[in-house]
Amino acid sequence: MSALDRYANQTVVCTISGELNEYGDPMEGSSKKIHCRKEPMQKLITGQHGEVCLTQSFYMIPFSQMGKYVLKVFVDKLDDVIVKEVNTLINLKGVVEGYEAFT
Repeated sequence: MSALDRYANQTVVCTISGELNEYGDPMEGSSKKIHCRKEPMQKLITGQHGEVCLTQSFYMIPFSQMGKYVLKVFVDKLDDVIVKEVNTLINLKGVVEGYEAFT
């Protein structure tokens, strides 16, 4: 158990996208409840079309919760809010510890 697993004492509903419909929009996929750490945090990021967006929440998700699936930006949702940025947390040995997601 990593330190990030012990820190993840909250839960979030992660909605993973399905295929794209005939218009290129993502269709609703499966949902599952995962352990994470959620903090209110505002961060300016560049949006999907080059506009500046302000994120409201920051999630730390252990790798053990997501498995081999990586969140897709502007497609997947956390607590019914679209994920706007995802960073991978890698330790000094080069092993993925988890993910930072901003919504």
